Parts: sequence; C-alpha cells; structure tokens
Amino acid sequence: MDTINLSFGFDNVSHLDHVEMYFTEPFLETSETRSFNVTVNRSFVNTTISEYQICTSVWANLQSVGTLDIQLVPTEDSTLAPIISAIEVYTVSQPLVIATTSQNDLDGLEEFIDTFDQLKGWSGDPCLPNDTIWQWLNCSTNQPPRVTSIYLSGFGLQGYLPKFSQMDALEVM
Repeated sequence: MDTINLSFGFDNVSHLDHVEMYFTEPFLETSETRSFNVTVNRSFVNTTISEYQICTSVWANLQSVGTLDIQLVPTEDSTLAPIISAIEVYTVSQPLVIATTSQNDLDGLEEFIDTFDQLKGWSGDPCLPNDTIWQWLNCSTNQPPRVTSIYLSGFGLQGYLPKFSQMDALEVM
C-alpha cells in the first residue's frame, strides 16, 4: 500500500510551524478500513482511522529547519491507502516591523495633532512601514526612523505652533 509523502521547503533557519491536516472518508465498504500513522519530520503524531463522512483533524506544533516533511503511512490492518482532504501549514515569521519611529518625534507629532484639528485623522506609526509614511512628513531611513521634514502648507492651520523642540532630527519645517 502506498505512503503519502508531503514536503514543504522553507529557509534554512529555525522556525516554529503549526500543521493542521484534515481527513474525510468519501466512501467505505463494510469490509474496508482506512487507517494510517501521521508523522511530521520523522516524529509520530497520531494514528488516524477514517469513518465514513466524518471529518477528522490532526495537528502538530513543532520547531523546523529547512524542510517540513509529512508522511501518511498505512497501518498493517488497513485495506485502503491513506487519503488527505486538506492541509494548512503556518510558520511563525519575524516581525514585519522591528522598530518604531523615535519616541521624541512621536511626542512632538502628538503635540501637533493635539493642537490642530486638521491633523486629527492621522494615527499609527508616522514613518513605518516605509510605503505608508504620513503625507505631510519625510522620514529618515535610520533605525529608528526620524522625522526630518514637516510640510503643513495647505492644511489651513491657524494659531501658535506647539512645542516640538524634542524633534532634534527635524531639518525642514
């Protein structure tokens, strides 16, 4: 009887994986049985015995490096080969953003937003990710990013400028 081998390639770095497998028996004669062992990266996870029209799930959390190998191996008493309906593989990745804009700049920008109603709709990190920088700012590419320019023309602002001396990387106002 055939074994099902599934292999998923990842970068050669250690990472945490969550694997969820689903099995549903589409047709089973009374004289037939479908049972198999599930192994992930050569470690036994579960023995699955299929029941007609019943969905069974098997999951595993494991540390992997490089390839994730899954085997569905028929047991000795099985009369049918393994079958799989679906599989989900989740990998924990590095954070998408590993820094935030300088706290001094965030504090200064908060003063602007608190002072002028026209700026109240802006929220989130003003400099990250790079493709979502607030349209009235320019930021450096340093780590952490710094606000280097503020462009307030066109907003119809009136009144006194708030204190923003803590924004020591600001070059253009």
